[in-house]
Amino acid sequence: MTPISVSLVVPTLNEASKISALLESVHAQTYPISEVVIADGGSTDGTRELIAADPRVILVDNPRRHAAAGRNTALNLCTADWVLFTDGDCRLERDWAARLMAAASGPDVVGVGGQVIVEPRTVFEKVCAQVLLSVILRHGAGSRPVIAKSMDGALITANCAYRRDILQCVGGFDERFSNFGEDIDLMFRVLDLQAGTVQHTEDAVVITDMPASFTATLSKWRQYGMASSHLHKYHHRRSSIDIGLYRHMFGLMWQAARTSGDTRAEALVGAVQLASHIGGKLEGSLRLRTVNL
Repeated sequence: MTPISVSLVVPTLNEASKISALLESVHAQTYPISEVVIADGGSTDGTRELIAADPRVILVDNPRRHAAAGRNTALNLCTADWVLFTDGDCRLERDWAARLMAAASGPDVVGVGGQVIVEPRTVFEKVCAQVLLSVILRHGAGSRPVIAKSMDGALITANCAYRRDILQCVGGFDERFSNFGEDIDLMFRVLDLQAGTVQHTEDAVVITDMPASFTATLSKWRQYGMASSHLHKYHHRRSSIDIGLYRHMFGLMWQAARTSGDTRAEALVGAVQLASHIGGKLEGSLRLRTVNL
C-alpha cells in the first residue's frame, strides 16, 4: 500500500545552533517525507546558510518574520496530502512521522498531534519544563481524541499534522497570533469545522529545549499569557479565572517559604514563571478588553 504523502513545514529565525540537529533527525525518518519546506524569517546567525547547503530542503523567505506567517508561506508551497509541523529548535525521534501517520490512518481523522518532551541540561531547565508541560500544556498520559477547545491534548506546532485540504478550508494560521497561540487557534478552528476527528497520540515524540536564560524564560511565559488572552477573546468570549493556575503558583510560593536550598530555588523559579504567565494574561486582557485571568 502506498504511504500517504506528507510535507514538512518548519519556520526558523536564528536557529544556527540547533537547525543541523533538526535536519539530521528529519532525514533519518523511517516514513518518507515528500518535501521539506523551511521558511526563514531573516536569520543573521548563519541559519539560512546551513539550510541552503541541504539540497533536500526547499528554503523560502518569510518577510514578516514570525512563525504564523512562516508556516503560511511554506504551506502555500506544499503539495502532499498531509502537512507535518515542527520547529527549528526541535529534534524528531526516528519514527515520529510514521507514528503521526499511523494515528492519522482513520478515515475521518483530519489532525493529529504528539508528545513534546524536554531533555533538560540544568536544574533550571528541568523546572521550566515541568511547569510548561504539566501546568500550561496539560498533556496527560495516553492517546485519545481531542474533542474540547482546551489545552488537554492540544495540537501544538512543535509536533502535529493536518490534512492539507483542511488547512486550506480554515485559511491556514491566523497571523494576528504571531509567535504564540497560533497553533491552538488553528486547532480550535479545525474543531469548529466539524469535518472529522482530531487525535492526540503519545507515541509520536519530539524533543525540544527550554530557553537558557531566566530573562528569555520570563519573556516566553509572558507571551504564553498574552496568547491565552487572544484565544479567550476569539474563542470563548466569557470571563474566565483559572483558579488552578493561581493555586499552583501559591503552592510553589508556600513551598519556597517553608524549604531551603535547591528545593526552595526550584519552587521560586516555578512560581516566578507562573507569575509571568499571569502577568501576560492580565496584559492581554487589558489590551483586548476581555477577562482572562
